[in-house]
Order: sequence, then C-alpha cells, then structure tokens
Amino acid sequence: MKGIIKNRDELLQLINKNIGTNITNRRELLKLTRSDLSEKVGSSIESIRQYELGNHHISAARLFIIALALDMPVEKFFSLDTEAVTIDTEQDKIQRIVKEFFKISSTHLAASTASLITALVDEIKSLKEDA
Repeated sequence: MKGIIKNRDELLQLINKNIGTNITNRRELLKLTRSDLSEKVGSSIESIRQYELGNHHISAARLFIIALALDMPVEKFFSLDTEAVTIDTEQDKIQRIVKEFFKISSTHLAASTASLITALVDEIKSLKEDA
C-alpha cells in the first residue's frame, strides 16, 4: 500500500467508502430500504445514508449491529470484492438453515428433519470413508 495511500485520513476514507458500498449492496440484495435497515439497527435513515456513502465512520459496535441486521459476517464488510457481499458462503447457508430449523413449531416435523439430516451426514461420512 505504500505509495498508494498518502496518509491515514485517506486510508480511513477508502475503508469507510468500501464498507458503505458493501452495506448498500447487501441491503439491496435483501430488498431492504434504508428505512427498514434504520429500524433494525436503531439509527436514523440519514445515518444509514451517510454510512452507505462512506461519509461517516462506523464504530465496531454499530457495524456489528448492522451485520446482524443484514445477516452477514462482519468481516465481509471489509472485503474489497463486492461479490463477496452478494454471494452466500457455505457458512451463511448453514446459519440460515439452522435458524429456519429452530422456527419449526411441530415437534414431529423437527424430529423428522433432524433424522433426515443425521442420515445425510452418516451417508456423507460413509462415502468419504469409502473413497
């Protein structure tokens, strides 16, 4: 980075703009408005707008709250690859599946689903052992 970043303020501005772009991309992917996000995180719509534009520094605590609201790992906001924000990782998918599993109200359906998952895991282990 030496030679590219001339000073600390320039670096902070680039980081804030990158984080802001990633917040916008994720929010739009989830089809949320700034108003929706502001309600979820307890910030004003104008604050969300300023974060997304990269005009305001976001504290670690606020970024953590935004990450929870957007169902995305905090570290993804630092990615320079905007595709990383829009494409779910395997961990994202697993977390969503687990959240949905715990929403199942029927004990019978939950037990059947757990049995199915156990059978799939056992089959995968068996296939790996045979390989």
